[in-house]
Amino acid sequence: MVAVGIGIAARLDLADRPIDYDSANYAYVATRMSAFGARYLDFFNNKPPGIYAWYRAAFALFGNGPLACHLTSAVPDLVVLLLLSVLARRLAGDRVANLAAALYATLEPAVRLSGYGYTESPVAALTMGAALLAAWAPGCAQALGAGLLMGTATLFKQPAFLLAAGLGAWGAMRVPHELRARWLGYYGAGILCVEALLVAWLLSSGALGTFLERVFWQGVSRGYAGGLDLAARANDWRRSVLAPMPVTAPLAALALASRRASRTRALGWALVLPLVAMGLASYEFYDHYLIPALPLLALVLAEWLVTIESRRLRHALGFGLVATHGLGLWVFVTGQPPRGGPFEAWLAGWRARPLTLTYQRRVASYVQSRTPDGEPMLSTGTEIPYLAGRRNAYRFLGVAPYLGQLDATGFSDFPAAAEHVRVMVLERWRLTLLPKAWVESLDAPSGPWRSVDDLAHPEFVVYARR
Repeated sequence: MVAVGIGIAARLDLADRPIDYDSANYAYVATRMSAFGARYLDFFNNKPPGIYAWYRAAFALFGNGPLACHLTSAVPDLVVLLLLSVLARRLAGDRVANLAAALYATLEPAVRLSGYGYTESPVAALTMGAALLAAWAPGCAQALGAGLLMGTATLFKQPAFLLAAGLGAWGAMRVPHELRARWLGYYGAGILCVEALLVAWLLSSGALGTFLERVFWQGVSRGYAGGLDLAARANDWRRSVLAPMPVTAPLAALALASRRASRTRALGWALVLPLVAMGLASYEFYDHYLIPALPLLALVLAEWLVTIESRRLRHALGFGLVATHGLGLWVFVTGQPPRGGPFEAWLAGWRARPLTLTYQRRVASYVQSRTPDGEPMLSTGTEIPYLAGRRNAYRFLGVAPYLGQLDATGFSDFPAAAEHVRVMVLERWRLTLLPKAWVESLDAPSGPWRSVDDLAHPEFVVYARR
């Protein structure tokens, strides 16, 4: 209970947490839809519509602002924690349930990624709910309910289709052989009901073709134009998986391969394997892609630890987990030790972003003071346009790293948008994606732009027209 309480407290420490790039995108679109009547596909986005409906619902409940953005993922993550405990108790008993809840509550990536408004958090909650229904009883009603939940998950992000397939296979294995076809029929019917409603809505708005091209085809057809750098992907996995979970990840892999976790391992493979495959094969990779896998890793690891016969070995492994989970939370919450030093490459996986909501609000206030309500600004992201209540002058929401592969103009028209604004807020790392000569001209003494030194930040640079 103490570990779970600490994990929940760390998740709800949202006061000065910044608005993340992805979350700001969803909030920006949802705000434009509700306040100005914009259509979902009026924007360049490659996500299904569920996340925008979810943000609008959060705004209706909590008000349109940063707190609501954080709660769009913090609340589903707490639901995952609750469902994990119930599911573990159903599958493997009280000891496994208590340990799985403690492991997930204090798992540093789960804590760090909660509250940033990612689409994967509601997907994880819906998937855990569907798994609980499939585990509860082998009836048709439960199969239909699980299908409806997984169909809803596909409205948030495309990899949910992989999770739905894995969960369907696991659920069918749990029912008698003669009932499997019927169970799968009801499960598939639940998913198809959701997809039929989506297709009907898209057809009524004449947007089915655009939806399919943006959400599915453009990534598959052009996302791999630059090839797949296996060395870079291996480094991504080291940085995003091994560094934040130096003990948990290897032990979870052992648990998945062991026969000791006999009651939870099949579910773990059914939901973890599709996400690992997606992470290895996708043309870009971020740590939040694996959010739905984290509770399953905690579940399988908990059963494996409980079944270890050697008390000495069990205590040694437990000590390693307590130490790394505790240190990870300490670094995340306190920011200590200071950045730098010989261990920074590992500590970076536990640190919170150096950006703060306070700084973002300062920049947003500056934009508001320099521009009228109806005038756009220019940003490579949507954090500041969202917080400032301004329209982004660039025709795409943010500057995706792969935009040059997906759009014929790439970034060559970005400078043209700059001619129509007074303020630009640019992320430093994305400057390398913009036309080099134009970026170099921004700091020319005789040029039309000047940097706002008072707002200088390691992640952002702000320019104002002279």
